Amino acid sequence: MTIKELKDKVAYNEKKFELEKKDFEDKLKVANSKGEKISKACKGIINKFGDLKKQLKDIKDEQIEQLEELQGFFDDFDDLLPKVFKFNQAMIDDLLNKYKRELSSRRKYFNMVQDLRGNIRVFCRVRPLLPFE
Repeated sequence: MTIKELKDKVAYNEKKFELEKKDFEDKLKVANSKGEKISKACKGIINKFGDLKKQLKDIKDEQIEQLEELQGFFDDFDDLLPKVFKFNQAMIDDLLNKYKRELSSRRKYFNMVQDLRGNIRVFCRVRPLLPFE
C-alpha cells in the first residue's frame, strides 16, 4: 500500500468517524432532551405525590379529630342512655295503668248501656190488640 492510499483511507475513516460522531451527538441530544422531559415529568409526579401525601395527612388528622369528637359523644350517650330507658319505662308503665283503667271503665259503661237497653225494651213493650178491643 502506498502513502496516498493510506492517506485516502485515513481521510475516509476520519469522514466516517465524523459522521458517526455527529450521529451519536444527535442521538445524545435527543436522549438528553428525552431525559429532561422525563426529569420534568418525574419532578411533576414527585410534587403531586407530595401534595397527595399532605392531603392524606390532613384527612387523617381530620378523621382523628372527628373520632375523638364522636368518642366524646358516645361517652355522653352512655350516661344518657340509662336515663332515657328509665324515663321510657316510667312512661310505658303510666300509659299501661291508664289503659287498664280506661278498659275497665269502658267495660263498666258498656254493661250499663246494655242494662238500660234491656230495661227500655221492657218498659216499651206493647201487647197486640185483642179482637174485642
